[in-house]
Amino acid sequence: AERRPVGALTVEQAYSRYVTRWAPHLATAGMQPIEDDLDIDLGYRYRSAVVILDGADDGRLLEPTRQTKGRPGTRAPHLVLKRNGAEISTLDLYGGRFVLLSAPGDTGWAAAARDAAHHADLELDIHQILEPGFAEAYGIGPTGAVLVRPDGIVAWRAQDALSASVSVIAQVFGQVLCRAPK
Repeated sequence: AERRPVGALTVEQAYSRYVTRWAPHLATAGMQPIEDDLDIDLGYRYRSAVVILDGADDGRLLEPTRQTKGRPGTRAPHLVLKRNGAEISTLDLYGGRFVLLSAPGDTGWAAAARDAAHHADLELDIHQILEPGFAEAYGIGPTGAVLVRPDGIVAWRAQDALSASVSVIAQVFGQVLCRAPK
């Protein structure tokens, strides 16, 4: 259900492009304005019970890809990381499990998430990202954290570590997994 609005928008964009480029004789009344190609491909935003929005919801289905800042429901931003002497992307961290990324100043999210994941029987990868620019790219503070789903969509984020606790993370896991915390 969360993908349906984005799918409908994508179809509308395909039609608008077709009419504009190849069939201008077709009716254009009610046709959606053409959005940026990159935003259509990567700038979508999902909303569902398994995405915990922070702040007011503006209802937009697209965000400029260079400005998403890791808002819940959007694709997790790309950032180059150094691991074992090689460059990798944050995108390389996603795909098999939920992933918790914490900012350089994390003082509690990693430990709380580890405990909550154990109690929830959830396989979770945890990475503290020390590279400059991480917190800014993900729209969090220097002690914040982000939970990314296996499909690379940001499920939740916390601006700082003030609420870092097993109970908070257990509630987050319960919501994104659609089950009550254990």
